[in-house]
Amino acid sequence: MTAETLRQVFDQILPADVIREAVVRLGVQKRRRELDPVALIYSLVLVGGTWEAGRIATAVRDYFERGGTRVGASAYYKWFDAELLALVQELSKIALAYADGMPKHLPGILAGRTDWLAVDSTTVKLRPELAMVWPGCGPYAALKVHKTYSLGAENVVAYTLTPARKHDGPELRLDESWRGKGLVADLGYASFDLIRQCQALDVHFVIRRPQKWAVFLDESKGNEARSGWVGVDQAKLALTGDILPDERGIVDVDVTLGSESNPIPVRLVGIRTETEFLYFFTNLPRSTHPAAAVGMVYRLRWSIEIDNKLTKTGCQLDEITAERPVSAEILAHVAMIASILANALVHADHVERGAVGTKIVKFDRPTLHPILLWKTLVAGSHRISEMLADPSTPVDEWARLAAHLTAGAGDRNWKKSPSPMDRVKGRGAAPRAWAGGRSRISADARLK
Repeated sequence: MTAETLRQVFDQILPADVIREAVVRLGVQKRRRELDPVALIYSLVLVGGTWEAGRIATAVRDYFERGGTRVGASAYYKWFDAELLALVQELSKIALAYADGMPKHLPGILAGRTDWLAVDSTTVKLRPELAMVWPGCGPYAALKVHKTYSLGAENVVAYTLTPARKHDGPELRLDESWRGKGLVADLGYASFDLIRQCQALDVHFVIRRPQKWAVFLDESKGNEARSGWVGVDQAKLALTGDILPDERGIVDVDVTLGSESNPIPVRLVGIRTETEFLYFFTNLPRSTHPAAAVGMVYRLRWSIEIDNKLTKTGCQLDEITAERPVSAEILAHVAMIASILANALVHADHVERGAVGTKIVKFDRPTLHPILLWKTLVAGSHRISEMLADPSTPVDEWARLAAHLTAGAGDRNWKKSPSPMDRVKGRGAAPRAWAGGRSRISADARLK
């Protein structure tokens, strides 16, 4: 990673001029007071927290240590109000737009779409007294972050916050912006309506099959089985006598969902794991995506689970100890901005090495891992904040920081045990992508 790339990502996601303009426009500072909002934002995003010392206290301490005028706790907690919330919401939109605008890398089985998007949600427990605003699914307070994750940019490109009690499904609605893309989703999002939306918008999809959904086998499609309705309740390892796996342990047949008056033709793919069969509905053509490739596309959904770990444990989304609803919401957005920044730095390094479009590029050093990068970055967050605040920081210092992040964030398993994403994108020592051979989905990829 070069100094120019590093500085550009920081400047685009945390633009000082935009922050200063928004501070005035949104009324973050209603009167002159001893507060530098730009420096405070840098501290909030770059400094995490723990249960013992929450993000607000940790960030404000960092802000004071870098020269901010000290005030009492009762004064600085008042900074966290509706106006600051509006500011971090604007910054999150800037970060999301930047992530979505980065060059996509979609080689191999991901090619042919403008992007592939995975969807998921993650729940964060809050203090019990916040339950009136952020009700959980039980007698507790919690919020839910609904994410849309780009497999091309390897970053979150959209998210919403809701009370944890709200179901995942209604948060996913496709519009024209989805046309020509791909969707990977688990059971919580599956619905006839969603599949119809995909077909209407030319969205390729791989969706886990809900166990209670029945399918209709159609002999006219060439299935080697009798026609009729088949329910999963009849099966254990396969759909028993109606749909049997072939000699490779794979099911791949054309089926129909829905009613006779409004049928939905889809492809049903089943792949054996260590303990069971996993079934997927898809509209990917067999000519480009055999059953193993369908399973691998779904397996890439695990990337959003890794992003959840980055957000919750790396960027301290799980350490929100705020006592007011507005503060909790501010900290949720700040954690999301931090994780988007980490992912953007990793992807920028890969793009810098030529991993764009459908190209397969030979890497001569390890791919970067966002969790490792964030840990390395946080260790030097105090100095990074100073560098961002000082436009005259020498290029050599940014170059040293870039080298430090690159060395600290290298994936140690890059060669010996590459991730599914590295395999599919061919980011190994040899310029070769996963070719779509037999895929056995591991237990940790079975997700919900």
